[in-house]
Amino acid sequence: GTGGNPVAIVVILFMALRCFPFVDSTPRAYRLKASNAAPPISTLIGTFPAFAHGRLLVVPSRADSLPYVVIEAGGAGIPMIASGVGGIPEILGPDGNLVPPENPSRLAQAIAAALDDPADAKARAERLRERVRTLFSQDAMVEGILVGYGAAIEAKF
Repeated sequence: GTGGNPVAIVVILFMALRCFPFVDSTPRAYRLKASNAAPPISTLIGTFPAFAHGRLLVVPSRADSLPYVVIEAGGAGIPMIASGVGGIPEILGPDGNLVPPENPSRLAQAIAAALDDPADAKARAERLRERVRTLFSQDAMVEGILVGYGAAIEAKF
């Protein structure tokens, strides 16, 4: 065991994720791997068996844009703590468990709090799942792009 040491838990999670390289066991995934094609994000949400082996995903980024792992884990309903950088706050929304980047003590406190209260962490994860499915599905992203292009065209003419 880790004795509840948040740093040890993060290290173990990192090592576990390296051992389980997000392998999907569906026939479609095998076809995608064989063709070296990248599946659309909408087919990835909630499909990674490795997510089921953890209680908490920690994303301690110093900088990031719109990381798929946050969208994917959010769509899978995985409790998460992440740095409040780049597009991560937009993904997690107002209920997100965000910590400042490069602040290990706040990160450790957030990890300990999430592990001490798994019911709250799971409730947040369920709300995040709905948020991701509403705002970051393939349909929502396409609609947002079409609206943006439409506004740009109207402004030009």
